[in-house]
Amino acid sequence: MAARYNHTPYGLPPRGYPEEAVWSRNAYDVQKQPLGYPTSMRESSQPLTTVVHSNMKPTSDSNIYKVGIYGWRKRCLYVFIVALTVIIVINLALTIWVMSVLDISLGGMGALKITDDGIHVKGKAQFEEPVQFSQLSTANDEALVIDSPLGVSVQARNQTGHRTAGLDLGTDGKATAVCDRFEVYDSDRKLLFFADTNQIGLKLDNLRILDEGGSVFDGAIQTAVVRPELDTPLSLESPTRDILIDAAQDVEILSSAGEIQIQSLLDISLNSKQGEIRLDSGNIVMSGLARSDGRGAAQYQLCICHSGRVFLAAERADCRADRSICIMADEICILSSDDEAPPEEQQVSILEQRKLQYGALIGQGTNKGSTWINDRTVFDYLSLKLPEFLVIEPLVLQAGYNIDLRGIIGSREDAPKGVVLMPMQHENHWILGILEIQLGMVAVFDTLRKELDEDVWMKMEDVAKALIKKFPGTGSNHRTSNAVYVIQARDDQYAMQFDLVNCGPLICMLACAYSARESLFFNEDDITKWREQTFEFLVKTEVNVQSYRIVPPKEADKAPKRASLKKTKKTKKAS
Repeated sequence: MAARYNHTPYGLPPRGYPEEAVWSRNAYDVQKQPLGYPTSMRESSQPLTTVVHSNMKPTSDSNIYKVGIYGWRKRCLYVFIVALTVIIVINLALTIWVMSVLDISLGGMGALKITDDGIHVKGKAQFEEPVQFSQLSTANDEALVIDSPLGVSVQARNQTGHRTAGLDLGTDGKATAVCDRFEVYDSDRKLLFFADTNQIGLKLDNLRILDEGGSVFDGAIQTAVVRPELDTPLSLESPTRDILIDAAQDVEILSSAGEIQIQSLLDISLNSKQGEIRLDSGNIVMSGLARSDGRGAAQYQLCICHSGRVFLAAERADCRADRSICIMADEICILSSDDEAPPEEQQVSILEQRKLQYGALIGQGTNKGSTWINDRTVFDYLSLKLPEFLVIEPLVLQAGYNIDLRGIIGSREDAPKGVVLMPMQHENHWILGILEIQLGMVAVFDTLRKELDEDVWMKMEDVAKALIKKFPGTGSNHRTSNAVYVIQARDDQYAMQFDLVNCGPLICMLACAYSARESLFFNEDDITKWREQTFEFLVKTEVNVQSYRIVPPKEADKAPKRASLKKTKKTKKAS
């Protein structure tokens, strides 16, 4: 049965009918009236029913296409989603656990902290593979320890990648350094030791060999000073061979406070090719000489000039000699009244002697090229430049000098300023002590900033006590106590020495600046200028420096007591 439709032109719906389809209308909305009906018809309460007839057969469920996942596929999908969710949860839990165990944070991982200036590791770090870095350091209060069971190797390379230096620490206890030049510096960047292909050098004030059996040298030794420890004799031995001391210029053997003994099984020969052999002493004793009873042939006579020169007189001749023999003995000629040299020649000889004596100031002294000034130069300069101050003879402050037995020697017999200058040579280095008698205090200036040695401290204290006892003062300045305080001057208050030879000039400049209340800081130009001016001053000054015995020697039986006191102080300090 065919369905009936009312068709209108142009496909428009019929007039008076709604556009809504029949099957989409709400059958339960009985109040809704069609728009196309008149008002009279809309007010009708009876519902309208439209039946559409069709000859098409209904479609079966098997022919309908269903959209979506159904059946076993849907169940597998749900199982997969649940398993994936469980895995994600477990992964997140493991990640959080690993981060908590390794202490991973925004700043790093555990002991490993990453900062802008590098990587900081707290505790021990072990590297299985090679590591490259430009700087390796620790905190200020920690030490850097590099440990390896198979040795440690440190290498340096140049820009081309070639190895220039290396340090290997082996497991066999062997340390090997491979480089073109090996250098060792102290904390002040002062070179102490160096070694290269051509030579090995030690730039030290003192080289101490502590082996009790001494040291054995297969080759030659070249040195400026050979000196033992304090209170220890110096012994140079060659059990089966000779000892040869050879120098291009001068050889000096000095003993400031003891004796020099030369013993030989056979002969002792003193030979001077062009110069002199001089014995300068108030007492020259030759014991054990053979005596003659005046019989036999006439022999030569041993005579001495006024200058001290020894010459040989002919047989049966008197000890007389002309100027060709006695005029050449010394640089200063002491002539008899019958044959006196002109004053001009004496003046020239005196100037030449002074230039030779003070030549070390400009490197032209007895040891040509040496600029280290000796005791006489320091004492003469301070005595002439600062006549109002009492200057102690440096010999008094040397090790081995006993003031109880020999007294104290100085530049004058009093201390009008109440200030005493005490230049001291300790271990081939000059230091200066300034004693303020009224304060009972000795300020020690060491231009190398060394720690004050106990021997220096005790020597300064002994001399200061004796001087305070000698000059107690008068009136309100009178001291009733002999207590002395020896202190080191602060390092930031005076100049510092940066070489090995300018300690003498520096203490002289410090003494002058201290007396004038001027700055105690000097540079290299100041030292060079001082050397030149001091040389001219000492050479041209015609006043001879005199020494006075300020404190007389005590009884000899007090010396052992002083030695025992020194031993007690050393024991106390060691304990």
